[in-house]
Amino acid sequence: MQTTMLDMACLIDDPLPLREWQILCSVEADVVVAASPSHPLASRKRIMPEELAAQEFILMESSASYCVAFQNELSRRGVELRPFLTLQRSDMVRKILEDGMFLSVLPRYAIATSVASGSVCVLPVSGLSLTQTVQIALHRDKVPTPQLTGFVTVLTNQIHMRIA
Repeated sequence: MQTTMLDMACLIDDPLPLREWQILCSVEADVVVAASPSHPLASRKRIMPEELAAQEFILMESSASYCVAFQNELSRRGVELRPFLTLQRSDMVRKILEDGMFLSVLPRYAIATSVASGSVCVLPVSGLSLTQTVQIALHRDKVPTPQLTGFVTVLTNQIHMRIA
């Protein structure tokens, strides 16, 4: 996008600086700690972050900014996590959660179907509130065409439906 080879991009990461980009859509998505409903912590009404240190986590690779933010937040609280496994695909993590006794940190939208079906649950970790930004961005020097504007409208509606 910086070389204007791409007109726009949908990015899931930390927010882009407004001085360099036109942000056509920006939505905050919750990031949660998830587990199988059969996990011992799943029945708890409140979990302290310190209790997570003893748990086996499956995390996304360190390129997932929300995993880095989660580990940094726990580190600020003196909690160190050593993931049992790191993977590249959230659907693989979700499937392992459904069948195992592990915890993971994922955007809520990545597990929404499994939560709705009851095969994964969101754990109530006290004082932990993480989000991830989903943005549709356009280079600041680009003029949105009517076609691009129409496409962005459709894409924005899909993002809101998926994340809400």
